[in-house]
Amino acid sequence: MKSAVIGISRLLVAVAISGGLGWLAIRDLHWETVSNSLKGVSVLLVSLSFVILMCASLLRAFRWQLLFVEDQLPVLRLFRVQNEGIGLNNLMPV
Repeated sequence: MKSAVIGISRLLVAVAISGGLGWLAIRDLHWETVSNSLKGVSVLLVSLSFVILMCASLLRAFRWQLLFVEDQLPVLRLFRVQNEGIGLNNLMPV
């Protein structure tokens, strides 16, 4: 019971911090400039870059699988763990 309350309070603090930082990020944006910039974006190129990024991440996960000689871990599990690590690295400066 006590750990559930701690978990919920941590979640609320995280949501509050995210909301506050999000508000700081968008409060002085010139939305017309953002709209004009997004009109020129090619959906095909964005999709292609996303596919290339995912392929690179899968290759990196496969490389990690080769490095674990004694333990045969599934590539998709390594893919998830690796991307979670990248996400956590993005939060470390905070």
